Amino acid sequence: MLLSVQYFLSHLLFSINCVTCSILASTGKAAGGGLGAWGYMAIILTLMGVGAGIYYFSLFYPILCKKERIYDVMELSSV
Repeated sequence: MLLSVQYFLSHLLFSINCVTCSILASTGKAAGGGLGAWGYMAIILTLMGVGAGIYYFSLFYPILCKKERIYDVMELSSV
């Protein structure tokens, strides 16, 4: 009796394992999935680059795009 129960349980577990494997094979994705470590690093480095670009743009914009103004409106010579 004990041998038949063990035989039944082993076949039951094997059939469950086969069904699980066929489901994973049909979907093409295993557990986990998503982005890998390189994907996360690329996202973080991209955000850091964009942040640094915005910072330096706001820092140097007034210097690079400064307008030269002429205050001598009446074109008078200095006395």
